[in-house]
Amino acid sequence: MMHRFLADEAGNMGVLFAVAIVLGCVFGALAIDEASLYGERRQMQSAVDLAALAAATDPDEGQSRAETALADAGFAETPVVEAGHYEPDPDLAAGERFAVGEAPFNAVRVALHRQGTLYFARSWSAPPAIGVEAVATAQPYVAFSVGSRLARLEGGVANAVLNTLLGANVGLTAADYNGLVDADVDIFAFLDALATELDISAGTYADVLAAKADSGQIAAALAAVLDGSERAAATVLAKGLGGNGTLPVGKLISLGTWAQKSIGSGLGATFAKVSALELLAASAALSNGTHQLALNLGAAVPGLVGIATVLEIGEPPQGAGFYALGPSGTLVRTAQVRLQFLATLGGGAALLNSGVKLPLSLEVASAEAGIESASCPGDGQENGSARIWVTPGIARLLLGDAGSAQIVSVAGLLAVDATAPVELVSPDRRIVSFTPSDIAVGTVKTVKTSGFTRGMVAELIGGLELDIRVLGLGLLPKAVLDAAIRTLLAPLAPVLDNTIDMLLATLGLKLGEADVRVYAVTCGAPVLVR
Repeated sequence: MMHRFLADEAGNMGVLFAVAIVLGCVFGALAIDEASLYGERRQMQSAVDLAALAAATDPDEGQSRAETALADAGFAETPVVEAGHYEPDPDLAAGERFAVGEAPFNAVRVALHRQGTLYFARSWSAPPAIGVEAVATAQPYVAFSVGSRLARLEGGVANAVLNTLLGANVGLTAADYNGLVDADVDIFAFLDALATELDISAGTYADVLAAKADSGQIAAALAAVLDGSERAAATVLAKGLGGNGTLPVGKLISLGTWAQKSIGSGLGATFAKVSALELLAASAALSNGTHQLALNLGAAVPGLVGIATVLEIGEPPQGAGFYALGPSGTLVRTAQVRLQFLATLGGGAALLNSGVKLPLSLEVASAEAGIESASCPGDGQENGSARIWVTPGIARLLLGDAGSAQIVSVAGLLAVDATAPVELVSPDRRIVSFTPSDIAVGTVKTVKTSGFTRGMVAELIGGLELDIRVLGLGLLPKAVLDAAIRTLLAPLAPVLDNTIDMLLATLGLKLGEADVRVYAVTCGAPVLVR
């Protein structure tokens, strides 16, 4: 019986069909679940991509922005959001370009994990975990400058000093100059106008930055983008400026990657601005290394015959102008300045009517500032925020060129040598923060060097050591001569201190201090990098 049953082939197809249906249902269920998991993962990835893009616009607020974006996409889970720094270096492996926790933050990584959904296999299998992540970066760009302290000019100071710097012979009033201090111009509109002045009709802003311009061409370009009385003042300057030399425009302005934009394209928004007179004065300072200034200050000090002044302005270290537009790490620097004074005073009978000559040298190294970090504008904001590190320049005041000089000399009768300790002010590096509201109102923030004394000349003169050599007969005792010389020099100290402040302020500088202004913080569209 069993043998017949096993040999009977009737109904085999029915059995095979039944088995096939069962297996087909199982495999079909698995395929549906697999496709469902794949679709679910794709939805999660899309949502996480959007969350990363949203978080990258402000890494400091990345967690809340990512959660909001995920909630809008229908995901209630809390993502893991990590801020860090992304370096688009092709020499680095893709997985090494994003460093979690490394400042300055310019990127975020968003990761999301959840249990997948099974429809058929859940009766015999646990739902698998699905994990997705995305890295996005948004590069903030900061427009900022260092040394933004052009003095509020009064009386004849503007024409006495700025005309000398500019090589000009014009009759602008202090009000004219002050109007130019307050007039902010769009840097790209200015460069467009300067390209016209330089006959550059095509190319990129890099071509304009590489070209050389004199102060007259710069003033004419400023006049083209100004209005009203400021335009009239810039036009007068453009017509009256003398030959004080030319300089590559790139020594004034650094645009980073924006330099590759075509001339005339600008930014589509007028956010990159700078003071018109600040730009003009900086160009004058850098276009000619030495400027002789004749200061008529004789009436200010009894016995003062005159003060001869030489102002030497050197270029800042290479690679940074006073104004820049760029990402984190961008630098700006002021010029290097050396002031030499030779004050001559009538000595009177006590000093055999010999003059007292006091030579002083003041050296001011470049102040510098750089972008520590920045964040993109928030919703509804015109500007983001920025953190700028600032280092004032080192200042050194010397008697003569090396700390000593002969200040009185009467052949065969009297000689007085003076020595003074070198006054060296070391810089302090500090971080200053600019909020969107600071930027909107044009706030200038100052970093001061600790331990700096305002009256450097007064301190030097007060610390003079005098070596009096009486070579002839009939002269007063050394103690009396010492007192006479100190009495003669004392009123000179505040005059020289004020003169130094006035000259440097006209250049946008200040001893022991560095001023920084942020004009704007903007961002390009965030992009996914992994």
